[in-house]
Amino acid sequence: MEEPRQSTRYDPIRVGIVDDDRFTRESLARLLQQDAGIEVQWVAHGGHSAIEALSVTSTSDHPTQIALVDINMPIMGGAQVCVALREIDPQLRVIMLTSLDVGNNLADCLQAGACGYVMKDDAPEALPHIVRATLYGVDIFSGSVSSMLAGSLNNPPTTNLAPKNTATSPLTEREHEVLIAVADSLTNSQIAHRLHISEPTVKAHLRAIMTKLDCVDRVGVITWAFRNGIID
Repeated sequence: MEEPRQSTRYDPIRVGIVDDDRFTRESLARLLQQDAGIEVQWVAHGGHSAIEALSVTSTSDHPTQIALVDINMPIMGGAQVCVALREIDPQLRVIMLTSLDVGNNLADCLQAGACGYVMKDDAPEALPHIVRATLYGVDIFSGSVSSMLAGSLNNPPTTNLAPKNTATSPLTEREHEVLIAVADSLTNSQIAHRLHISEPTVKAHLRAIMTKLDCVDRVGVITWAFRNGIID
């Protein structure tokens, strides 16, 4: 895996913005430019113009480090743009922006290589902090998206997710079963009941899963599963 490209102590974080709405992209640019530690290198109205802009900066001495990409755009959707930009520069960190319900778009974006998914309705003053955290390797999901990923523990679903594409996964068959149950928003006790194992055994499997996947919580585990096509 490529290591995130980081700025030196004195270099601003170099950002590109892709949004088909002029007001939104100009507002985002103004917001970020108020931060002395961030430089907005380019602003694009769609995927093709973003590809052109990144093609120029990726071969320069100061390549773009972060791209903010609107998920709902005509011609090229956000996930397609994410794939295209990361093909040009695999070290680019992409944050998806949306004002709509995440729905199935979240899985598409994670599989495309996005490392963040932020609702536009979230506090705009947090965006510079999100950009910084993303640069240093933190996957960022706004509160509403994290809730969707982790699920509501008080309202477990009535249907189960089926595991997919497990051939290259480092997890055992039982760990996959636990992973699917986590994605189904089950508590440890509910997972134990479903799999007919003890709750301490569930906790042991969860620790093993998080260690193997280098995740610190359930959201990270589910994100990994989406991104690697284990669940959809």
